Parts: sequence; structure tokens; C-alpha cells
Amino acid sequence: MKKLLVLFVLLFTVFGGLLAQTVVSGDISTNTTWTKSNTYLLSGFVYVTNNATLTIEPGTTIKGDRNTKGTLIITRGSKIIADGNAGDPIVFTSNESSPTYGDWGGLILLGNATTNQVYNGTPGLGLIEGGIDPVKGLYGGADDADNSGILRYVRVEYPGIAFQPNNEINGITFGAVGSGTTVDHVQVSYSGDDAFEWFGGTVNCKHLIAYRALDDDFDTDNGYRGKLQFVLSVRDPQVGDVSGSNGFESDNNSAGDGTTPITGPTFSNVTICGPSGANTSSLYKRMNHLRRNTMCSPYNSVFVGDYPVGLYIDGDNTAANAMNGDLVVRNSFYCGAATPLSTNAAAFDINAYAASHNITATSNSSDAMLVDPFNINRPNPRPMPGSPVLQAASFTSDARISDAFFTPVSYAGAFGPTGDWTCPWAKWADDGCVPPAMPNQVTVSTDITSNTTWTADNEYTLQGFIYVTNCATLTIQPGTVIKGDKGSKGALIVTRCSKLVADGTAQDPIVFTTNDPNPTYGSWGGLIILGRATTNQVYNGTPGLGLIEGGIDPVKGLYGGTDDADNSGVLRYVRVEYPGIAFQPNNEINGITFGAVGSGTTVDYVEVAYSGDDAYEWFGGTVNCKHMIAYRALDDDFDTDNGYRGNLQYCFSVRDPQVADVSGSNGWESDNNSAGDGATPITGPTFSNVTLVGPTGANTSSLYKRAAHIRRNSRTSIFNSLLMGSYPVGLYIDGDNTAQNATDGLLEVKNIHIYGPSDLLLTNAAGFDIDTWFGTSGWANNSNADVNGAKLQDPYNLDLPNAQPTGPSPALGAANFTYPRIDNAFFDKVTYIGAFGGGGAAADWTCGWATYKELNVSCLVETKDVANYINSIKLFPTVANDHATLQLNLVENADLTVEIYSLNGQYIGQQVNERAFAGEQTYSLNTSDLANGFYFVRIQANDAVATEKLIIVR
Repeated sequence: MKKLLVLFVLLFTVFGGLLAQTVVSGDISTNTTWTKSNTYLLSGFVYVTNNATLTIEPGTTIKGDRNTKGTLIITRGSKIIADGNAGDPIVFTSNESSPTYGDWGGLILLGNATTNQVYNGTPGLGLIEGGIDPVKGLYGGADDADNSGILRYVRVEYPGIAFQPNNEINGITFGAVGSGTTVDHVQVSYSGDDAFEWFGGTVNCKHLIAYRALDDDFDTDNGYRGKLQFVLSVRDPQVGDVSGSNGFESDNNSAGDGTTPITGPTFSNVTICGPSGANTSSLYKRMNHLRRNTMCSPYNSVFVGDYPVGLYIDGDNTAANAMNGDLVVRNSFYCGAATPLSTNAAAFDINAYAASHNITATSNSSDAMLVDPFNINRPNPRPMPGSPVLQAASFTSDARISDAFFTPVSYAGAFGPTGDWTCPWAKWADDGCVPPAMPNQVTVSTDITSNTTWTADNEYTLQGFIYVTNCATLTIQPGTVIKGDKGSKGALIVTRCSKLVADGTAQDPIVFTTNDPNPTYGSWGGLIILGRATTNQVYNGTPGLGLIEGGIDPVKGLYGGTDDADNSGVLRYVRVEYPGIAFQPNNEINGITFGAVGSGTTVDYVEVAYSGDDAYEWFGGTVNCKHMIAYRALDDDFDTDNGYRGNLQYCFSVRDPQVADVSGSNGWESDNNSAGDGATPITGPTFSNVTLVGPTGANTSSLYKRAAHIRRNSRTSIFNSLLMGSYPVGLYIDGDNTAQNATDGLLEVKNIHIYGPSDLLLTNAAGFDIDTWFGTSGWANNSNADVNGAKLQDPYNLDLPNAQPTGPSPALGAANFTYPRIDNAFFDKVTYIGAFGGGGAAADWTCGWATYKELNVSCLVETKDVANYINSIKLFPTVANDHATLQLNLVENADLTVEIYSLNGQYIGQQVNERAFAGEQTYSLNTSDLANGFYFVRIQANDAVATEKLIIVR
């Protein structure tokens, strides 16, 4: 007989006030909402049945009754929407006044995805463990995309009660839960059995914490095949289970046979902080116990602690999976176990496997160089400066890890050197977050002559011209800040044969900026990279050799050679702010200068802002570039000379209409050489998908000249691009030999639109009809005098430009990549012209790492969209201490995130991530771990983004 839901409302007097506690027993068979104004007590096994949805508000507390083994079970077809936020997590805990391991049951989700279980002779069906009802407790089906709801910003404390000896309930148990379910930012603490266990299913998970569990941290069985990233466990060395406690335990099934689906989850960026110290329990066994034909695969992970065994490949069939590439352990660290690598499969050479899969295995936990991983009361598992885990990750080794689910980061383990995704919602024995360390100040004043690494916990000041010489490599960690000294004209010059590996991430870009407290154009030198590719320069009578401009040393400053595939390193997710200081009048350093840099070099996601000369200039070379931003430069945006022949895609420039150079400012300027002759190699870069946003308005400086000035025998070619703004001239083909290149098809301009210049097209070459040439049938070029003809969102907004097309924009669907010059593997075959397609903030490749206005808001604000989703925003107090309050009035239901960024655009943390309802919403932002200073609060509702300023003063 179906149980009825019984509700008892108990009133307690607490300090003169009333606290409502609702006791819940029996089934929940209709859609139900639990609110934060009540505390809910689970009495016995409470099942959500009948396809009902249980919704739990952020900040709600649910307690499990110990005596009745209180447990919440979400049955097949039903859902739980437990969608908390960083400031108001949902907490499942014990009702005991002195809580401990296994005080109550736990949380069980049952779904309709596939499993290899067999129940009562029925394949694909299982009964969940823990003494559950034999009908309601069934799991399994045929829908791997099944949706059991949302667990987000949820803590589960003191679960895992024993229904009977050796039959415990886990902290959270997933039975055939499908990939339509959301699991993100979830912590299980003090579980009396496993923290998390998955029986079949495909649910994907991010940001999981297993804190001081009794048995295993992450147990995967019976065909579970989900993807998991950013996973942390912390163990109490004196607490282990009689069955043997492991970090990972994974089986295909109890028989260890080939029943399908075969267990094969993919983990990435796991940090397991195991037991450590003289009093470690003998009940601890292995960091990873992979057995019984599993294909469980950990990538990019760090396992530390005094386990007897690190990675244990158990059984011939499990070892065969490893040898066949079905079980993959790659780019991971096993540090601290007495036996770091072990197997009982005679035919499997686990040491050779480790060597070929970039596995580091040592018996010393400190080899991983984590800050304080064994502090069980308040762990800090971030990597130290110089840690080998910092640049150890890879997301390109195979299809399994290159899946779009995984966020590509540079580090192995759950954390980089900065940031803490556990803050402020997770809870440790000592409450609170681990504040990031303030950077140390390091002055660099001499040449770098040997391999050197600059780390994110330091801030580097360039004193004068700093040369990387002697074929050395300078490696710069993500999130590192380098400042150029204005007084000594600080600059960084990477000489021929040497390398710069500045490989940031979208979350932690590398920033070159000035030490001037009042930064402006040309406040320091800039970045110069010199290579050994070919150039048409001639220096002191030597063809193919040049001396870079800017007052550089006449020996160290040489560029050029014969190796067009030369490799000068990596520039990725890098910002260069306020460069371009004048060494002497009319002899400035550019933002970034490339001298004969070869195609072996990687340049992607790079911004130059407020340059006192050109944003970018290439002198010869073949380096290819993608995702380039020139923001408010003084002189030209993209200057190509002396035989440069690289490919470039997705370039974006924004001009300040009142700021231009006396030499005349252009979007493009391109020359073969100063003589304009036929010296080879001839300048001929290929640009595609450029959006050039020029000056506009009544106060536009008279120093602006052309959107594109192609001259002196250049063969620069532009495809699929937008040129816009109030330039006097749009496209200027300058000189007879340049015009001849155009006539001969060596200089190509196809599928470009020009909007706004007074003279759209201009040439000084007699006999060259530029209008007829530009309008050639099949080239799909277009030009008109309307500066807004491209119909972009908000391109001329200097502080927060948005160059994405609107719905009717002619840029959409206008691209063509069938021309031979761009029909190659380098160019992405997108459908739009210009640097951006549609799709809102999610499709904006500048978002999260680039900056626009001086105060460095880190992301795009779509001012035209905000009013469609948010009626009003109030953040108070604007000068806060430990908390601030955010009040929003939403036009309609929206996916809402609230994030905090530092003044230099660095991501600090997320405070809200939920599906929010229309109307008034109030959020408490925890700012207690923020240092004094200025911050930005980024609010995104669906595709609309707004930014508010926040000041912390104590």
C-alpha cells in the first residue's frame, strides 16, 4: 500500500524567536518545494516517486534522523532540483548534536540510463544497495541522456549509516543516472562508507569534494561511463575502513567479466590528498585500485599520501584494457606511496606503461610540490611555484580527453596556483577559504642566459632592456604579471634561437603591463621576439638580416635567417598593456614586434592595449596568428613589412577617435620594404575574419588616414573581413607595383565589406580601375558610406565594444573559403565575415581574458541585451567589508551566474550559479576572503552581461 506523506510542523523557541522544523516521512509523490525558511528532518527512507520533482531552495538545510536512518531517495522518473549557489549552498546534514561518521543515510539518485547489472534475471536492471525498497530502489533503463535533476552547490555531511553490517549507504549514490543530470560543486563530508559511488549510468560531474570519508572516495561500478573534472579528496590518516580504503576503486562488475556497458569513466584534474604521518591507519590500501575489467581512466591528476600502493592495475583483463588503450592513465602524478606502481598481471610492464604515458611515480609526496595538502582541518592543495604539475596537463592526446566537456587547463590536479573553486561554499573543520598569497616583487635587470621560469606567485618588474639570450627558454606560468619600468624603458627581447613560452589560459592570462601608477600610452617598452626565418632586410650589407627598431643592441637585436619553420615559443592568452615607449623621437617600440619569427611559433589569443606606436608589427618571417586584439593603439593596428608571409585569422581592432599618431594612423599598413622594390621574400600575409572598428564621431582626429594602406609592392591579402569607421579612406592601393600585384592576383581582397570612410576606395596608380577590380563578379565585396552598415551590436563603444553581428547583419552567412589562398588547414571554415559570429557571450572569444576599458573589466557587457533580461540591479554597499548584497529584478526566468574579478581582470570566484526565477532575487555575496581593493562583479542572465564595481575596505 502506498505510503502517505506525513508532515509534522514543530515549533521551537530559539532566543525568543520561532524556528520551524518540518519532519518528512514516507513518499513525496507530487511536485514539492522545500524553502530556506524551514529546516527539514528526514525520518526513515523518504522516496520521491511518481515522476515528481522535489525542488530545494538555495540555503535550505535538510537533516537526516539517526534513529530512523533518514535517507532521501530519488526514484526513476523523478527529479531533485537542489540548485544552491556559492553564497547559499544547500546542506544535507545530521540531526545529532555531536555529529560523526554515518549518522544518517545519505542521498540516492536512481535513473533510467544503462547499466550492466542484472536483477532477478533481468539484464540492465539493478537494486541499489543499502536496504532499499525492492521496487522503488530499482535503477537502470535504456536512456543514457536521462535527467534526474540538478545537484549544484550542495553539501552532504555525516552520511553513510549502516543499514546492517557491511551494507552501508554511501554519501551520494548514483544508480544509472543519465547525462541529462547536472552535478557541479558538490561536497560529501565524513561519510560512513564511500563518499561517492556510481552504479552504471552516464552522469557527468564537476567540482566534487570527498572530505574525510571512511571507505573509498570515488567508487565506480557496473558500467558507469561519465566524465568528471576538478575533483578533490582529503583523508583523515587515522580513519580508514576495515574493507580497505582507496582513493579510486573501480570494477566493471563483481565477476570482472565483459558484461556491457563496461565501466569506463574519464577523470581529469583530480587531486587526492591521502593519509600522511606516523599514525596513518593500516586500513589504507591504494590511491587507485582499478580492477575487474574496468576501463576507468584518470588524466592530468595528482595523487599524494602515504598509501601502501599508488596505482594498482589488478587483473589480466584490466591490464589488457590498459595495453589496448581502453583504460588510460596519462599525465598524472603518484607521489608518496611505498609502492607507487603495482600490478599482478604477468604480461603487463607497468613501469614501461608509466614511462610512455607521462606518469610520474615517486615515494615522496613532496615531489608534487603542493602547498599544504595534508592539513585536514584546512587543506591547501594548490601547487607551489616550480611544481612539476603546473604545466603537466594535456587535452589533445586522444578523443577521450579532448571532449568538449573538459575545460583545458595547463595544470594537473584540481587546482592551479591561483583561484579556489571550493570558496566560499565548501566546509572544512576550520571553516573558511584559503586566501591566495600576495605576489612577491622580483626585479629583473640582467640578461636571461639559461632556462628560467617565472611563476604566478611573483610579480616581475623589467628594469631596462631584458634580453633572453644564449638559446635559453623563458617560461611564464599562467596568471603571472610582468611590469615594465617606465623610467628605464623596461622591455623584454627574445633573441634569435631563444624562446618565450608564455602559455596562459582564459582563466589565468599572462599580463605584461606598466609599473606606472598612472598608466597611459607608451608607459614601458614592449615585447620583441626575434627569429631565424627569412626576411628581405639588409643589415650592414648582409641580405636576409635586420636590426629591430627601437634602440636595441646592435648584436642581440638582429633578426633573420633561413629557417621559415623556426620556433620562438608560445604566446597564448597574453595581454600587453600600455607599451610603445619612445626610445628617442620617432623611434618607438611597438606593442609586440615580430622580427623574422618562424611558423613553428604559436601565437593565439593575444591582446595589445594602449600602445604608444603600432599594436603589432611584423618584419619578415612566417609566424601564423589567431585571435588578435589591437585595442586603442596610437599608430597602426597591424603593420606588415620586409617579407612577412604568415596567415592570420580572427583579428579585432578598436580605435579611440581622438587618439592618433602624427605619422598618420591606419588599420593596416603594409610595405614590401622602404624602397618598394622587388626584394624577396615579398611581403604577402593572408588575413581572414578581421573586424576593424575605426574612429567615428564629430571629434575624430584629423591624423586618421586609411582603414587599409597597402603600398610599396606589398601583396597583403584580406578575405572575409569588415572594415568600418570614419576614416578618410577605406582601401588604398598605393603605387603602380602594388596595383600590378592586385591586377595579377598576387594581392587579393575578397568577401570584404567596407562601411563608413569618406572615400571607400582609392588608388594613385594610373591605369588601375580600383572600383572595377574591387567589384569583380564572384568576389562578393561590398562598400557604402554608412558607418553602421555592418549591423553589429555595439562596435563603437570604446569601453565595452561588442562587434558581434545582429540578426539582420550582412556579415552572417557571407564567408567564402574556396579561394586557394585560404583553402588550407590553418583557416577555420566559418560562415560569417569579420572576427565574430553571433551567439552572445558564449561565442565571444575575447570573453574572460581580454580587457577593454582602462579599469580592465574582464568580459564583454552586452548593454543592448541587459534590459531584455534584467529590469534593475542593486549592489550595496559599494564599499563593503565581509558581505555585499546583490538585488536583481529579472524580466523572466534565466540561467544566472555572478562572478567576482580583480581589477586586472583575474577571475576570483563564482558566487551564484543557478536557474533563477523572474522577479526580485536577493543574494548575499561572501567577500570575507577578498583583500582590500577594487573588484568587479559580473552578472550574467542568459546571454546578457552586466558589471558592477565593488570596493573592499576593512
